[in-house]
Amino acid sequence: MSQLQTKWIADDAVNDNKVKLRNNHNLRARNAAGSADVNLLKLNASDQIELASDAYVGANKVQTAADKGVANGIVPLDGSSKIAATYLPSYVDDVLEFANLAAFPVTGEAGVIYVAIDTGKVYRWSGSIYVEISTSEVTSVNTQTGAVVLNASHLTYTQADVADWTVADGSSIKATLDEAGDRLATLEGAPAAKVSAMQVITLTGTDITNQFVTLANTPVANSVSVFPKGGLQQTPGDDFTVAGAVVTFAGALAAHLASGDKLVVEYMY
Repeated sequence: MSQLQTKWIADDAVNDNKVKLRNNHNLRARNAAGSADVNLLKLNASDQIELASDAYVGANKVQTAADKGVANGIVPLDGSSKIAATYLPSYVDDVLEFANLAAFPVTGEAGVIYVAIDTGKVYRWSGSIYVEISTSEVTSVNTQTGAVVLNASHLTYTQADVADWTVADGSSIKATLDEAGDRLATLEGAPAAKVSAMQVITLTGTDITNQFVTLANTPVANSVSVFPKGGLQQTPGDDFTVAGAVVTFAGALAAHLASGDKLVVEYMY
């Protein structure tokens, strides 16, 4: 078997002899300038063919394993045949979900939104800690801010709240509060028939102990509405009962009222 040594095969020559590659010996060729010999390829000690320099198809460089994950190279796939986040711009995966806050990466990344699935809360990385940006606090309630707990003492009634009422027969009446602002003082234009009444009662320790208050008038059956001042309307039978002019506290209402709270009672009489 012949070998190529110092003799060159001429351009466009046809030769039926085989070219023999010896381990770690390069096949060489004259460069374009005709000034030097350059290595082309060789058979290495592992019987693998190695290129001595980058290979091209026309003007295009052939990509190899060395081009994986480098600039102007090939984006590799991970074990799940997906592209790792390392090779993606941040806006592609800028919202990441985890089971809970404890499962977040020890060190976060700026520009990424982190979601704790168990609470639904959203966080950002400040550079040193995770800061919640999905605050559950309201901006303002009755001029109060932060985690607001609202009770009857935070609210007051004004004359405007009871200025004009409409009674059962369609008549309009005007009501006024007394100086303390917690009890109906007068009704103007009230018809002789049934009229609406409202009492804003400041509860005393005795009221809380007795668990009832007495109204100024005997209400019409099923016309009484009761709610802690500023709170939700209470349910008859569950939260209060009425016998004559006496409103007795029950259920959640009895459990939560305290001395100094204001109780609003509206009714027909």
